[in-house]
Amino acid sequence: MELILLADPSEDKVRSYLPWSKCFVASNTGVVVGVCVVKPLALGTHELMSIAVQPAYQGFGYGTALLKWVIDFFRKTGESQLEVGTGTFGYQLAFYQKHGFRVSRQCSQ
Repeated sequence: MELILLADPSEDKVRSYLPWSKCFVASNTGVVVGVCVVKPLALGTHELMSIAVQPAYQGFGYGTALLKWVIDFFRKTGESQLEVGTGTFGYQLAFYQKHGFRVSRQCSQ
């Protein structure tokens, strides 16, 4: 949970979507260094809810490797769409765009 909370600081929110989600981890010699949580939305569509890498392991490609693995996993299982909802337009958006995600709409709060 501690690692997931790096990406989504609301523990209540995380606990609300975690039971129905798939969780993926990246590890280095048995130590979990990254986590990615993906929730089903509708038939063939999933939402990447969070992806986080331990601060000491950031910048070494673990997040990229994890995201690529998750994308390939869903592609191979025949899913048609993987979405990301993010409230930020900083480095997180650039990270997702670098891996093929595109902005489809902006939502105001």
